Amino acid sequence: MERQVNERQLSVLQWVQDGCPAGVWETSSYKSTCQALQNRGLVTVSRKVGQWSVTLTSAGQHYLAHGAYPPRGSRPPKTQAAAPDPSSPEHRKLLPPGEGQALHHSLG
Repeated sequence: MERQVNERQLSVLQWVQDGCPAGVWETSSYKSTCQALQNRGLVTVSRKVGQWSVTLTSAGQHYLAHGAYPPRGSRPPKTQAAAPDPSSPEHRKLLPPGEGQALHHSLG
């Protein structure tokens, strides 16, 4: 049985679907929530070239539409998830509240 998504996780999942609008979260705690959602196969988190980004997966889209995970046979295993395509409109670079620049973090 899949673990249920809690209220905060559902809010962050909806935020990702909405395009990660600025000004929603006061802190960067949404990042740890995105990690939990990635562990459930609902988003993909990327940390490449010093940028942190999140992409809604098809399972995440299904969860938002139906309030439940897709049937087990209809989704790929988490270990085989493809890397997000940065040119995809579903690939969102996260912005800090109130800023129009992409959020950059050093990976050092």
